[in-house]
Amino acid sequence: MNSFRKLVGVFVTLILATLAIPAIAQPAKTFSFKMEQDSLLPGKVIAYITNLSIPDQGTGGTTNVGSLVITVDPTLVGLQIADPSVPNNVKLERCTGPITGTLTCASTIAGAFALSNPPNGPSQLAITSLSQPLKGQETLKVTMSVLSCGFGSKWSIPLDGSGNSRVYNSGNLSGQTFTQTNSYNQTTDVSCATLACGGTTAVSRVDQYASSVQVTRGPFNSDGACADAPRIYVDNRAAVPDDSTTAKDDDKSVSLVWPFTGNQGLAEAAFRFDFTVASPINTPRLAWKNYFNGSIDTGIPAFLAIASDPALTCGSSNGYATSLPQPDYFPRPYGTLAAAVAPGDSKIKVTTVGSPAGSVAWPTTLPANLIIEDELMIVTKITVSNGTWTVTRPHPATTTYSATTPVMYTPLHTLSAAADPVCIGYGSQSYQVGHPTAPAFTCPYSKSDLAKACQVPDGSGVMGIGDPIFSGGQL
Repeated sequence: MNSFRKLVGVFVTLILATLAIPAIAQPAKTFSFKMEQDSLLPGKVIAYITNLSIPDQGTGGTTNVGSLVITVDPTLVGLQIADPSVPNNVKLERCTGPITGTLTCASTIAGAFALSNPPNGPSQLAITSLSQPLKGQETLKVTMSVLSCGFGSKWSIPLDGSGNSRVYNSGNLSGQTFTQTNSYNQTTDVSCATLACGGTTAVSRVDQYASSVQVTRGPFNSDGACADAPRIYVDNRAAVPDDSTTAKDDDKSVSLVWPFTGNQGLAEAAFRFDFTVASPINTPRLAWKNYFNGSIDTGIPAFLAIASDPALTCGSSNGYATSLPQPDYFPRPYGTLAAAVAPGDSKIKVTTVGSPAGSVAWPTTLPANLIIEDELMIVTKITVSNGTWTVTRPHPATTTYSATTPVMYTPLHTLSAAADPVCIGYGSQSYQVGHPTAPAFTCPYSKSDLAKACQVPDGSGVMGIGDPIFSGGQL
């Protein structure tokens, strides 16, 4: 009997131990999260949530994602998620493949949405009741429309009160949570619009700092060409209280960015942006470069006081009669070269034969500035009878310009040749550049540089032309 009891005891112990294993070693539930802007459509962003768990092996779907929450911090650009009940504002796709590689998104799935847009809090989108729960090694692609636009919007999967990520294995934001293990890019810029030549758009913020920036693209690039409709980005801080941030001196400012190289890159595009600033700062300033040549969303604008150099105020308007209420300062053709121009030439021949619609009359008040491709020339004399223009060339090109190259009006000037410009504004930590204890910053401009931005003479707007980083005004 004792032997029998011992055998039973061992058998029961083994049974209990075997049954206890699943309760101790639950399948790991992990995910990764990545953000990017939509490369084709302005005002849209894409979130990728990848279920990194091992695909469920008959454990009741415990490793499937059924609901989640996505949030964006509005403090940088006043961004909010658009109403998901409006068709096409939110689209869900189920994808396979690695998040860092090529995804195959073969099917659109359904879900329920709940949006929270508190006045001063983060915008949150809850996604529940997925028609096809996200299995292990699958990715949910969430394309969202957003209100407002700009640089550096910060997205995340928020945490609940217990510190757990709000990704759940049920369809109703309950049940077991998943752990975020991979940190990919969670900050993205949001383009405001695409602008073809002559196009215009109003860019507004939806937060408490509501103000509008009117952006207009010129009918020509500064080299006389016009092609593509690049994405534009506006960082509108015109109504943000001064000194609200200390890391960057960008309060009461507006920055305009467009691609300079790469996809839709337009090195010579021309834009005007108009905005109003309540209680302007004491020293209106402009910038078209950052310290360290950084990107606009991470760099620190290198401002120049507009009053410090006449080149920072646009020259006389081109005299073209437009339907706009303000004078026209956009690059427009005077004509084209009638003969090639070599690097050492001080005379050029200009013809109006074949000039495109939108060309302007030759200047009658001299000296006047013109641009051929990216070289600024100063016109000192014009012999109308034979089309000969006498020019000085502060930065002569090293190549020959061929006949028929456009000769363009420009409002731009070169910075003073007397001395290198002195940047003003904050470097970091509220220290002004040049302060004895401030970090050392090198002003990125040099004397006689071509200014790539200027304030129109009546102070109503800023021109940015052929700008490698951005055009910014702080008024």
